This record gives sequence, C-alpha cells and structure tokens, in this order.
Amino acid sequence: MDAHARACAGKRRIDVMDSMHEHFAKTTYSSRSASSRSAAILSANAAGDKYDIVGQYEAFVVVTYVDAKIARQILPTDFELAPPSDTPPRMHPVMYSFGKHRHVHPRRVNAYEYDYDEALVGLPHVGIRQGGKLFEPFFHMTAVRLNNAVATAIGVALGFPKKMATIENTDSAYAITMGSTPIMLGETHVTGKKFKNDHPNFKLISPMMQQPVISKTKLGSITTTAFSIDTANAFMTPAKMQLDVLDDSLAGLPKGVYEFDSIDTKAFGGAYMSIHSWQMSQWPLAIL
Repeated sequence: MDAHARACAGKRRIDVMDSMHEHFAKTTYSSRSASSRSAAILSANAAGDKYDIVGQYEAFVVVTYVDAKIARQILPTDFELAPPSDTPPRMHPVMYSFGKHRHVHPRRVNAYEYDYDEALVGLPHVGIRQGGKLFEPFFHMTAVRLNNAVATAIGVALGFPKKMATIENTDSAYAITMGSTPIMLGETHVTGKKFKNDHPNFKLISPMMQQPVISKTKLGSITTTAFSIDTANAFMTPAKMQLDVLDDSLAGLPKGVYEFDSIDTKAFGGAYMSIHSWQMSQWPLAIL
C-alpha cells in the first residue's frame, strides 16, 4: 500500500470511529450522567437489580471455530461441549474480542466508575450434565486478560479466568504483554458501513454472545452469571483483523497467525467492530 492509500485508509478509519462515537452519544449516552447511562444500558430490563454491574464495551469481535479437541482440553471437569447441529465436524465455535470497557459501575453506585482494557476468549455452547441430563447452552470464558485490579478481583471470585496484563490499545492495533513477555499482537481495521443487529451474518452468531456465563470457582462451585448485551442500540461496523499469537497461554486461541475478513463476507470468521452497552447480573448467582 503506497503512502496516499495509507493516508486515505487512515482518514476513513478516523471518520468511521468519529461517527461511531457520535452515534453512541446520541443513542445511548444522550446524557453524561451515570443514571442516564444506566437507564440506557438497562433498556431491555428496566427493573434491573441493585447488584448489577453495567458498562460500555468498544471492541473488535470475531466468532469462528477452534479444533474441538483443543476446546475439550481446556474445559473444567464436569463441563462438556454442546455444539449446534450445523457445526463443522471436529470443530467448535469460539469467540475472540479485543477492546476496552468504559463507565463500568455498580448499577446503583453512580459515584464510582472505572475504565479498563480487556481481551476475552470464550466458548459458547458449553453444557453441564447433572442427573443424566445435559443443561445447555452456556458461554464459558477460557482466557481473559485485562488491566484493572477491581474487575480482575470480581471476575476471579466468579470463577472467570482473569489475569492482569499490560494492554496497548489503539483504533488499529492491540497488543497484550504478560510481565515483560508479549503474547499477542493484533492489527484491526474497520472496513464498511454501519450495520444493525438484523445483519444476516450477525444474526447467526449474536445469540451465542447472550448465553449465560458458566464458570467454576477455585472452591469448586459451578456458577452461572447472566450477561445482557444491548445489540439493538449498538454501533457496529464490518472490520478485518490479523492476530499474531506468540504462545499458547490464551486458552482457546492457539499460537499462530490468524487473518479474519469482515462479517460482510461470512458469519463465522467474519470480524466486526462494536460499541455496545452491557449488564452483568451478579446476584443472585445460580450455583449448581
């Protein structure tokens, strides 16, 4: 790509990102007060709960497939894969997301907010068998790297595989370092126009991201936590991603180089950029 083409691509990326933030300010954060943010986040469930945590996530996301053998190996005891019937043989769905959380706070504690970067790897369509019956589908996080101690502590208490990391995050790059060791380098680019949650390819994968999260705590308790993602008011645009994964420490994302085209081309393996609100209902927990 010559200098002129790079300049045009950079301007297009900046224009799209500015448009995203302008849209989100109008549709979700029309008021900058914490109470207004919470009201927008909880649009799908106005009642909410005083123990809920709410926030905004801006991320590059892709749902693709991973070798089912690898997926099986990283599941805790008592968990099993429960893939949809149309999953390719010997494969299982996996989600990768690389982004930043903003305005995170307990629903009814508006005075305290925090921001942080977070990368997540997770397996949708996971089940647990009890009494001979398989209960599913659940979403199981297999690797989470972030740079906020409060969010790490909450996640670890719930059994999420959260670890502190150094994360460098820009509109076109994402890098994760553990200690002094880089473990992943990524390039990210928006490529198309805004789309809604009725995009044909997005509709195929979006239910996987709304599944209750299942995890196992250090004490051996199995918990489920309800997450709600507001895709109806999200700002989403097609994107492309290239990942250079430097080791096997991110369970579910093996070492290697990955290239993902945009979601306009395919549902599985198609990347997109999303700015959306979310809600985590952390109490009462369902303990199995």
